[in-house]
Amino acid sequence: MYFKIYKQEDGFFRFEYKSDHGDFLFQGLGVFRSLDHCKKGIDYFKNESMYESFFSRETDSGGNPFFLMLDQTAKKLGISDIYSSFTLMERDIDVLKAQIYASPIDEEVESEE
Repeated sequence: MYFKIYKQEDGFFRFEYKSDHGDFLFQGLGVFRSLDHCKKGIDYFKNESMYESFFSRETDSGGNPFFLMLDQTAKKLGISDIYSSFTLMERDIDVLKAQIYASPIDEEVESEE
């Protein structure tokens, strides 16, 4: 699992968290003015993801599960992909909690132009 940083057309940066196979797991909802600030945002996710209170389990209008990542004021910081079952979602949350802290950042920033 690793973090992937993207540079948007407007010059701001955002990130996603991906599996080793490149599958999307979640994206940060914030945008950052600089690459350094984006990396600091990733560090926040790494530090907070060990806490159960960081995750909010939700369902979309079709009843499909997904999770949000929240700060201490319940501000939405990240959103997962949609899952086909609660079991799969919980599995990914458990794996994420166990592995995110050591997950590298792919240093090759991709442009979204």
